[in-house]
This record gives sequence, structure tokens and C-alpha cells, in this order.
Amino acid sequence: MQLIYGKHTERYAKRMAEGHKNRDIVIGVGGGSVIDAAKLAAKPSRCIAVPTTASGSACTSFAVIWLKDRKISVDTPIPILKEYKGRINLPANVRQSTMFDCLSHAFESLWSNNATNKSRRYALNAIKKASTIKNDNDLVEAGNIAGKAINITRTNIVHAMSYPLTLRCGIDHGTACAILLPHVMEYMDASESAINDVKSLYASPLPKIKICPAAIASDAMSYEQINDTSVRIHKKDVVKILEEANRCLK
Repeated sequence: MQLIYGKHTERYAKRMAEGHKNRDIVIGVGGGSVIDAAKLAAKPSRCIAVPTTASGSACTSFAVIWLKDRKISVDTPIPILKEYKGRINLPANVRQSTMFDCLSHAFESLWSNNATNKSRRYALNAIKKASTIKNDNDLVEAGNIAGKAINITRTNIVHAMSYPLTLRCGIDHGTACAILLPHVMEYMDASESAINDVKSLYASPLPKIKICPAAIASDAMSYEQINDTSVRIHKKDVVKILEEANRCLK
């Protein structure tokens, strides 16, 4: 048995590639990076995931690996989900980051060409729960529900646009989603009330985008998933969304 409790994704992904697969059980306790590392380290053995953020990784059949210039996904078995028994108390910036990762999963699942009745139920439930949480344990549960939705549909427009913000600008994944989500919602013709509800959830300031929007847009368009929605997006649209997002940042 091996316990993964830190940010070891790259190390364990490398060890997995080198053939170190002599573990019976790997337990991952933490956020998405930790649980993805545990899934990679365990493959093809059992992985037990104890999530402490709303990344949803404990409910998906893939793990993210961040390379120097690109994000890739590796198929993995869905881990065995275990609830964290203690009271979760996230820092405000982490809470906001993981909440917007969760909300992006849910909305993207609704917009997906792969959406099913089941994925829509998961997505709507996650949005409702994330918007009315009483504590961070509730937020983690909302993230798990949204994770079940994207396990059916996979992600699309927000996530494809967020990857260059992480790789080029060093903005953490959830914060990148937070910068983009309301503006992508406008592009996807979401209702004004839904957009305002999402905007009301900001609690911590967001960083400015300091890289040329055209360069970020080019990177975003290289991810095929960006057009896995009913509304097709072009590079010029991505540039406009990024410019509008930057105008709204203080």
C-alpha cells in the first residue's frame, strides 16, 4: 500500500512510465493533483481516493499530466471514492479556485455534444449544490458530482482555454477557470441570472492575464475538445473572450 499526500504527479507519472507497478493499493488524500498522481501510481492496481477539494478527480477515469508546454490526459480506472471524515477548512483562495473548477466541469458538461440525461442531472445538481454550500465538505461533494458529469462528457471550451493560462502565465487551474467562466457563459448564451449567480461567488481577487491573448488563443485552439459543444468557437472568439475577461480584472 502506498499513500500519496503531496504534489507528486510528475514523479509518479514518470515512475509509472518506467514500469514501477508493484503496488497493491495506492491511497490519494488531497486535491486533484494528488488524486491524479495516486491514480497514475496505482494503474492498473486499486486506487482509493479521499478528496479534500472539488476537483472531481476521485470520480473520473482519467488523470492529468502537465508537461512543459501541454496538458495531456491518461486513461485510468475510476478510483474507489472515500469520504474525508474530518472537517475540511480550505484557504479562501483555494476554496474559490476549486469551486470554479467544479462549476466549469458542470457547465461544460451541460454544453457538451456528449451530454446525456444522466450527465445533465449530475451537472445541474453540482451547480445547485456548489451555489448553496454550507461548508467545504459540501463543496467537495459538489465537485464529486460534477466529476461524475465530466466522466460521461469530458470537458470542453473553458478547460481548453484555461490550459494556456496555467502553462504560459502560471495561473493555477481553478483560478484560470474562474477568470474565464462568466465570459464563456456569455458566449454560450447562458442566462443573465445564471451569469450573475456565478459572478456572486467570487471572494478573492483574480490575476491579470499578462500574455498576448492571440498567443493564448492559438494554444487553446490546439485542444480538439474546445469545439466539443453545440456552439462552435474560432480563434477570434477566444481572443475576444480573453480581452473581455482581462478588462473585468482589477
